[in-house]
Amino acid sequence: MNPTISALVFAGLAVALPAQVTVPATAASTDLSTERWIAGVGTTLRQQILVDQRHLEALVGREIDALLFRRDFGHGAALPAVAFDAQLYVSTSPHAAAAHASELLAANHGPDWLQVFTGHVTVPASADPSGRAPTWQSSDVVRIDFGTPFPYRGGTLCIDLTATTLAGRSFWPCDAWSDGATGVVRSIGTSCQDHAKVLKVGGTQSHFVDRVGLVPGGTVACSALAEPGASATLVFGLGELQPALDLGPFGAPGCKLHVDVIGAVSTVVVPPPPEPLTAWTGGVVRSTFQLPASAGLLGGRFTTQWVEVVPGRFATTNAVEATISGTLPTSGVALVEARFDGHTPPTHGEVTFHAVPVLRLEPR
Repeated sequence: MNPTISALVFAGLAVALPAQVTVPATAASTDLSTERWIAGVGTTLRQQILVDQRHLEALVGREIDALLFRRDFGHGAALPAVAFDAQLYVSTSPHAAAAHASELLAANHGPDWLQVFTGHVTVPASADPSGRAPTWQSSDVVRIDFGTPFPYRGGTLCIDLTATTLAGRSFWPCDAWSDGATGVVRSIGTSCQDHAKVLKVGGTQSHFVDRVGLVPGGTVACSALAEPGASATLVFGLGELQPALDLGPFGAPGCKLHVDVIGAVSTVVVPPPPEPLTAWTGGVVRSTFQLPASAGLLGGRFTTQWVEVVPGRFATTNAVEATISGTLPTSGVALVEARFDGHTPPTHGEVTFHAVPVLRLEPR
């Protein structure tokens, strides 16, 4: 080939190949709907972000060399400089799509997983964004330059960041976006727990189910306020008892069972209140499980209720009827998040399609 023609061809390719890819593409110059802390910024976390190939077509066959997160421009205040220690791994996930992400963190990695960074990350101070359009300038981003570039050959990308905060719980929220799929919850009945030891929202409710997890493939989180030191068991069923079972004859006057019980998920000891100055709120218990990523669950329903046991008596929370989303997640991204103490690496996380960090990948 003529040298002049070759030069023109290569120049054309250089122009055609983008210098970076933003996920989602609409966030390149637009602030999106919500915010999230990323690992190391504010708290010690392990976060995996799975991204479908359709968001990354421009990177296929290239080496990814940097990962960036942008501050939330909807948060109208200056943000302080922070720092964290991080380990970052990248691989091609064995899952055909991010919607099939697993709570088992190792299951989201493929055999090509590669440590692309380990070390110290400094996050800059960022000025109040009021009146500014969203940008990716250095003072508005968390940037991690890879020590070893990752060759991306296509498929679902798994980005795995484990980070330990170094400068306390500094507030540095990053831009995030959510899938439209979400479930519906309905509270049933009234908590009969000791009102002097347990807060009841609206005077009736101490058990809650997070509706954003009610999506096929998502992690369902069932939480409750309960008396510290008690044993708490989450029972579940596929329907509501009508009429509810009066538990007075069984030693729990004023309490009712609303769940047509088919099983129990877990039994835990209720911890002390999260805020000692408001001991009357009770301790917080939480149980999670992942829904299968199956369209057969769309619109399905189940009911849950906590049973609290202390020596000599027991009580029940309100029940919750949970309805699974009528649509599958379609955003093409998933977040698997695990909190830990900074010493023992977690093996399991919680899968969500809600408030997934906006990110940018830069190739070599």
